[in-house]
Amino acid sequence: MEGQFRRPKWCSAPRSPERHKSQLRALGNEDERSWEVLDKSVYTVGRHETADFQLQGELVSRIHAAVLQDVEGERYLVDLKSTHGTFLESKRLKAHEPVKWPEGQMASFGFGPKAVFMVLGSMGEVAPPAKRPKTEPQDAAGAHWGGTKAECALSRSTLVFLNRSKKRKEEISGACKGGGF
Repeated sequence: MEGQFRRPKWCSAPRSPERHKSQLRALGNEDERSWEVLDKSVYTVGRHETADFQLQGELVSRIHAAVLQDVEGERYLVDLKSTHGTFLESKRLKAHEPVKWPEGQMASFGFGPKAVFMVLGSMGEVAPPAKRPKTEPQDAAGAHWGGTKAECALSRSTLVFLNRSKKRKEEISGACKGGGF
């Protein structure tokens, strides 16, 4: 049994799931999706068909990580000994050690341009998934970035991962200054 993840004793469904309802949104690949985080104590993340939150990406393990909740509705992210790692705000998580996942913070599954990203937010705070055009933003407002705080935080954080181009950095920073704040 050594090496297998065991759910912590504090991990349980929230007392008031409707009050603590959140949305988890995957970004960074062709198949952008979102899910509700509601009344389960543990949600699995990975490529496998049994994962609660299925992600596509060559750096995503079959069962890569888990999202845990406590009775108060706080969320935690835990790496399940994935091959390419789980990162929260660019810091690699140690396997089987849950880390609090505040709303608006970006997680990545794998590292680099092929990583898949997720952001956690209150219902309505994280915009519903939309296909982003394959072109660069056309103006400083960056209409296709959505302009929410979570997306702008996500875009600033993923800049290092997605594109090291100085021009791209300026476009994304301009989009976040101009939209939604």
